[in-house]
Amino acid sequence: NKRLKLAGDLMEDLFRISLNRLTRDIKYQLERASMRHRDLSIGTAVRADVLTERLLHPLATGNWVGGRTGVSQLLDRIDHMSVLSHLRRVISPLSRSQPHFEARDLHPTQWGRICPSETPEGPNCGLVKNFAQMVEISKGVFDDEEVIRMLYGLGVEQIRGEFQ
Repeated sequence: NKRLKLAGDLMEDLFRISLNRLTRDIKYQLERASMRHRDLSIGTAVRADVLTERLLHPLATGNWVGGRTGVSQLLDRIDHMSVLSHLRRVISPLSRSQPHFEARDLHPTQWGRICPSETPEGPNCGLVKNFAQMVEISKGVFDDEEVIRMLYGLGVEQIRGEFQ
């Protein structure tokens, strides 16, 4: 099992950083008005464009916080299959220029989760993968004992061998 940075996690990071930037800007506006002995209205202290710009810019350019690039992309809407392929894409953060042979291979634990045939040719080969058609992403972590209880409830029997 792997942890994936999904859209909600990325938006949470982006919103947290943008909100911190907005609070710093409000503090700066209040200090500036105080030093100049001016009355300050909420409209001038809270500039909406600070938060809006910090949220829209990464979505438009694909350059996200933390130096990540290519996170958001234009959706390829040529046909239904290309939309599904684009939405089920998994991109590795590894560099395209270095070999990383192990990362480019399909690991046996990915069987049924990652499509073995759908990957681009060239430097991105193996670094850009796609989920298999029937994959569902679960949120949260299961307790091992709970999973074992569920398996016993489904009729799975434990194999007792000489190694236990």
